[in-house]
Amino acid sequence: MAAVLLVVALALCGGIVFGVISVVRGMAGGEQSRSQATNSQSAAKSGGESSDDQASQSASPSSSKSPKKTAGIPDCTAADVDLSLTAQSAVVGVGGSVTFKAAIDHQSDQDCLIDSSTSGLVLTISSGAEEVWRSNVCPADSNLLLLNGNDKYIQSIVWNTNSSGSKCVADANLPKVNAGTYTARVSLRDAPKAESDQLSVTVQ
Repeated sequence: MAAVLLVVALALCGGIVFGVISVVRGMAGGEQSRSQATNSQSAAKSGGESSDDQASQSASPSSSKSPKKTAGIPDCTAADVDLSLTAQSAVVGVGGSVTFKAAIDHQSDQDCLIDSSTSGLVLTISSGAEEVWRSNVCPADSNLLLLNGNDKYIQSIVWNTNSSGSKCVADANLPKVNAGTYTARVSLRDAPKAESDQLSVTVQ
């Protein structure tokens, strides 16, 4: 009988201990689940805020714009530059062509701009007092150049020994000049007083 009572007592004690362990494990598991849920919510909230920040930054326009480098710089005048003109050959046959070299030397303390296109740097061919050909009869896109210090710019301009009128006509459709002596000079459209000395060319 005593042995039976001992077995029953041990069984009761074992059951109580098992129950206590189960309760403790259940409480620990619940705390862990709540902790994971809290961390997940925090991470989701943090991720949402980060995405909102990125969207806001992407939507923000840039307010900085680079100013034009030529802003406030004046056009070159006769006091700023010296123009000179040379020809590849001073004698050319009727129907031939002459390549001129127009040189612009900057001689001023202030920076200035020139339009180096054939509309801005104008070559004029004359016969006596009559203008025979001008490089700016046909318009050309401007090509602004900034000159400063001791800058020197050289531009090639070709005259195909033809005669231009007041209207733009394809070069191939212009009439050729007759044999004779012609004078050439180059000037700045925006500063007519800035011009080179005259250069004689003979067409024969």
